[in-house]
Amino acid sequence: MLAVVDFAYGMTFLRPDEAGQAITNRYLAEALPVDNLTAAAWIWACAWWVTGLICLVNAFRREDFWGYAAALALKVAYLTAVGYGALHGMPNATTRLIVWGFIAGLVVAEARRPEPTRDIFTVSRELDQTGGLPPGEEGPDA
Repeated sequence: MLAVVDFAYGMTFLRPDEAGQAITNRYLAEALPVDNLTAAAWIWACAWWVTGLICLVNAFRREDFWGYAAALALKVAYLTAVGYGALHGMPNATTRLIVWGFIAGLVVAEARRPEPTRDIFTVSRELDQTGGLPPGEEGPDA
């Protein structure tokens, strides 16, 4: 899910769908040490896309630490840039800070959840073979 959000949001830097996003992109570009607006937009877009790729790869790994770390690092960098923009008059900065702060909090909450003891493929295979799970592994109500 994080990968989809990151890929889609990366596109808004290159093809803003509304005038407000284009203005926001200008403020976010100023947060980077780059003088060229187009280059700054590409840097932001690529940062979101690379993060999305890292999230996508780690979504299928048992140890998904790097996916969550990349997602959180980008959200914090983005929040920092939006905070910079807010100090310099960026419109809708408060709303963006609240929304993306909430999303960053969700990333932290999801990253802290314990890993399941078994993967979905093993559980599916056991259910097909035996019609149930071994005693004590049906879930928290078992």
